[in-house]
Parts: sequence; C-alpha cells; structure tokens
Amino acid sequence: MGQKPRPTTAPPGRARPVCLRDYWASPARVLLVEDDPATAEMISIVLAGQSLIVDHLAAGAQAAAYAQKHRPGLILLDLMLTDLHGVAVCRALRAVCATPIVIVSATREEPVIAAAMAAGAHDYLPKPFAVHDLLAHVDTHLPPTSAPLPITLPGPRSAASSLVGAVTAGQRAVR
Repeated sequence: MGQKPRPTTAPPGRARPVCLRDYWASPARVLLVEDDPATAEMISIVLAGQSLIVDHLAAGAQAAAYAQKHRPGLILLDLMLTDLHGVAVCRALRAVCATPIVIVSATREEPVIAAAMAAGAHDYLPKPFAVHDLLAHVDTHLPPTSAPLPITLPGPRSAASSLVGAVTAGQRAVR
C-alpha cells in the first residue's frame, strides 16, 4: 500500500496560498472533539493542509484532561457528543484552560448555543459549513503558538533602515 499524498485545500497542480502560520517556528495544535468520524476526518484533512496539528477525540470525557496536558491553541467542539453534552464539556475545558473554543455543531437551538457561550465558548460555526468558513473561524481564534521565524531579505539595507535611531521622542532616541 502506497503512502497517502499530503492533503491540501488547493486544486491539484496549484499550491495553497501562503499564510503567516507557514512562518511560525512550531505548528499550532488544534483539539477537535467530534464523535462523527466523517466530519472529524474532513476537518482534520483541511486543517492539516493548513500546517496545523490536529488532535482528535471522539468523546468529551477526556477533553479537559487532554487540553490541560497538551495545551492546544484552539479547541473545536461539537455539542451533540455521544457521552456528554458539549455544554458540560465546554465548562470542564474552561475550568482547566483559557484556550479559545469554537462550537461546531448542527444544533440551531438558540438556548443551547447561548448556554455554550455562557459556559465559555468563543464562537459558533453551524454544520454543515463551507471549508472557507471553517478556516475563517480558525484564523480568527487561533493565536500564534510561537513568535514567527525572522524573515531575511537579500540585498542592501533600505534607506528606511538607516533612519532607525534618528527619530527622537523628547530628549531620547527612539529605536
């Protein structure tokens, strides 16, 4: 059996757009709590194609302990899990970490969504969703996991770089 090609969100033969995540010193980690295998696989493929590490849990009971140990940069949480309700999982997650939580659920019941937000969720993405909507929510809520790698440009220093230190604020040079 051959090795699978790396998934991408770009059409075959075209590279995906470069994003700031490509320059992070270490890839960001996303915790996906989703009991539907097909949805979990689709989300994992899309996010892996965006240079993210996706950790998938099919049940909510282990989510808080996992998040406390591994410190993901973002949590995507389904509300309708087989073992626990997502609102209870959201409360348990919020008790152990301040990681942004995006609810990804088919429920459209406003009281349930409001309860999830009151339990500590940051945002809500209704299923079914378009890939670009998922990526927009991820980009909005995923903080950088580390400082970006320095980008060095070849060639002589620009005229602007020679002015560094020449600007003063009061009596001291601003650098």
